[in-house]
Amino acid sequence: MMLLVTFSHLFAQKVVNGRLVFQDRASFEATYNKLSAQVAAYVDVRPDVQEGQPFEPSPTLAAFESTMPGFTSLRKLELDDEGAQLSKGISPSELVDYTWVSDEIAASLINGKYVVQVADTIFYLRSKNLTVKILNANERVLSSVLAGEPLSNYASFIIVDDRGGSDCTADFDFSTSYLTSNSGSFTFTGFTPATGTIYKWDFGDGTPFSYQKNPSHTYASQGVYHVVLTIETRDGLCYSVTSKVIPVNQGCIALFKYNTTGAPGGICFNDNSTTINGTIIKREWSFGDGSPNVVNQMNPCHTFPCDKDYNVTLTITTSTGCSRSMTHKVKISSYACCDKDIDENETRFTMEVEPGKRMIAGSSEDFQLLGIFSNVNADLRHYKKGLFGVWWRHKADLKVEIIGRVYTEDQNDCICKNPYNVDCSDACFCRSVKAKKHVSKKFRTNREDPWIAKFYEGGILRKTIIAPITCS
Repeated sequence: MMLLVTFSHLFAQKVVNGRLVFQDRASFEATYNKLSAQVAAYVDVRPDVQEGQPFEPSPTLAAFESTMPGFTSLRKLELDDEGAQLSKGISPSELVDYTWVSDEIAASLINGKYVVQVADTIFYLRSKNLTVKILNANERVLSSVLAGEPLSNYASFIIVDDRGGSDCTADFDFSTSYLTSNSGSFTFTGFTPATGTIYKWDFGDGTPFSYQKNPSHTYASQGVYHVVLTIETRDGLCYSVTSKVIPVNQGCIALFKYNTTGAPGGICFNDNSTTINGTIIKREWSFGDGSPNVVNQMNPCHTFPCDKDYNVTLTITTSTGCSRSMTHKVKISSYACCDKDIDENETRFTMEVEPGKRMIAGSSEDFQLLGIFSNVNADLRHYKKGLFGVWWRHKADLKVEIIGRVYTEDQNDCICKNPYNVDCSDACFCRSVKAKKHVSKKFRTNREDPWIAKFYEGGILRKTIIAPITCS
């Protein structure tokens, strides 16, 4: 007998301009958890679909989505896209993924434009590594960024969470030969390995922005200016901001660079500060990790306690009384403990189990959504080729198994010290099966202790995947 489900107790409050709106984060997570439980409890007794017939792998989610008039889920669009591709004779190994949100529950709560609203914040999941938070449910800003306008145009209305995974990081350099001249003229050089990048320079003096990669700028008067560089790739996969202090005709500037030592948490710093008059009589380093400041060391080395970002500041003072500071954000990722975010390290595969007749496709991933919770997932799908050469999902003896552990964070910790077992499995005679371990808070994985996903078909172990571990 098919398990009946109702949705009156779920917490999506309404549909606004095609997106679901939840009262708060607790409502969002409660809805996600309730749907997950109902999907897991669903018993599929339908006969197998025939070649060319429509296929709905999750009637539970379809029923939920149907209670939201005006809402079309990302899950539904992805399913329709797969069916359209298969009906054209495309094999499962050649399917082009419609979406990177492979968690079916999450995809049933997000609309086809990758948008969902929680309280007064609109979340636009622009890529698997970048989420745009639009504050105060600003519809004008949402429409603009969905239309492809640069995010930097709306910096005061949005918060951008970039979890890495791309090589797009804002940085720039400038010639120090003009730092103490009367001209106040500078040539700035932007650095990024990404192609198709939009540059936006704010020179800090109220003059118009520059959108050149390597602009020149002349300041009208001496002073200390905060130069801000924002870069954004045109494909929408990266958004990054950095700033530096530029003293114009001020007599000195604090500058430093850094590199790793190879030991966990180890960083060495190189002071490149410049002064036009007098000498540097004092250097003070603040490492941003609660350790005592280091005074009068030109090139100190320091060991940071764990993997995260630290704001390191160098302050110099000269014999003529000039005092300047510079701050760098230093990322530590050498303790073998990595943050895992939305779909950041998904691995997919497709393989034939009966040449020309049957094929399986699967994936393993770490999934984190809106900073609310995390999952470890592995799923497997079975396809059969019909008499007319078209593939479609077909029932088979399927099993997925997850073995291993991840590491949960406490409030102050940022090293893999709190193991959380993710062992789980699921099996059925069905078209697709998924093993999923839900972690109620953010977790990390250890490069030296990756979890494993195993995929079985017909009682035979067909594929083993070691979770890919890459620290950004």
